Amino acid sequence: MNKLGFVVAVVAWSLLTLQDGVLTGLRSAFWVPVGNTVFSAVKLLLLVAVAVALPTTGVFVSWVAAIAASVLPLGWMVFRRLVPRHVTLTAETAKPPSYR
Repeated sequence: MNKLGFVVAVVAWSLLTLQDGVLTGLRSAFWVPVGNTVFSAVKLLLLVAVAVALPTTGVFVSWVAAIAASVLPLGWMVFRRLVPRHVTLTAETAKPPSYR
C-alpha cells in the first residue's frame, strides 16, 4: 500500500469519526448506530472476500472500502437533507454571535 492510499484512508477515517458528532449536533443521533452498523457489516463481508485475494493488504482494503460505504451515503444525507432541515427548523431562533 502506498503512502497516498494511507493518507486517503486516514482522512476517510477522520470523516467517519466526525460524522458522529455532526449527526448528534444536527439532532439526528439515530443515524450514528445505523452508520456504524453499516460500516461493521460491510467490513466483515469484505474481510472475508478481500483478505484471501490480497493477503498482504486485504484487511486494510476491507476497512477502507467499508469506510467509504458508510461515509459517502451519510455525507450525502447530512448535506442534502439534515443541514437544510436544521436550518429551516432553527431559522427563527438562531442568531449569529455578536462582535462582543
